[in-house]
Amino acid sequence: MASDKASVRRLVAMCADLGLKNVILSPGSRNAPMSISFCADDRFDVKVIPDERSAAFFAMGMGLYQKIPSILVCTSGTAALNYAPAIAEAYYQKIPLLILTADRPVKHIDQGMGQTIRQKNVYLNYVKASFEITTDLNAENELYHNDLIISEAIWRTRHKDFGPVHVNIPLEEPLYNTENVSDDIPLRHFIPSNRTKRALPVKHLKNTWNTAARKMIICGQSIESSAMEQILRKLASRSDLVLLTEMTSNLSTKPSIDHIDQVLASIPPNNKKPFFRTC
Repeated sequence: MASDKASVRRLVAMCADLGLKNVILSPGSRNAPMSISFCADDRFDVKVIPDERSAAFFAMGMGLYQKIPSILVCTSGTAALNYAPAIAEAYYQKIPLLILTADRPVKHIDQGMGQTIRQKNVYLNYVKASFEITTDLNAENELYHNDLIISEAIWRTRHKDFGPVHVNIPLEEPLYNTENVSDDIPLRHFIPSNRTKRALPVKHLKNTWNTAARKMIICGQSIESSAMEQILRKLASRSDLVLLTEMTSNLSTKPSIDHIDQVLASIPPNNKKPFFRTC
């Protein structure tokens, strides 16, 4: 039995249709229609974490490891703000997340209602895109409009770079009604426009690299990659190159320097000679 709200059922169906499978749910009242529908669909692996801050970091870790957008679902009000630290982290680390925040209807905003804040665009500076849908709909063209919003939101979590995308979902009461229904209106998907891609000046970079007398590679945060390990191991064997690996790089390439701060601290302050040529 899923929610009796057609828009919520279609939201869940669209997530499944586009390959999302991990749902991190923080229980509440306003997000009950989504909670009911996700839990009723065996295509999803639903994990319940009551604390929203912890839930968001857990979802971020899953997205980092699997490279599949995790779905975050929370209730209305300040619960949504508890997601903010992990969302900011995901934005800068380029980790895919689909954030679904339940909200009260627009008419209740700033009217003294409990668990009500200005949620639309609440993560504006730290998401790739922000959307809001209308859920109390039944007309086919209105449902199609929501389909396009949800499918575009999912698309943006992984194109062109990975990252978090927010969808705010105002929900009107009643919230707990369910029905056993099979939606016969097909889903409509967002189709992105084709855009030309800007190419890196590979020839210029290659020439700069080849003419540099000394070179340095610094590896920042990344995921494990055997192919990258092989490339770096070959480069690190060169006499004109030094390889630095951050502790969070998940690289164990040898020879490399994995205690960067200690090395930099050992450089005399009066040593003005550059260690490497910028390339």
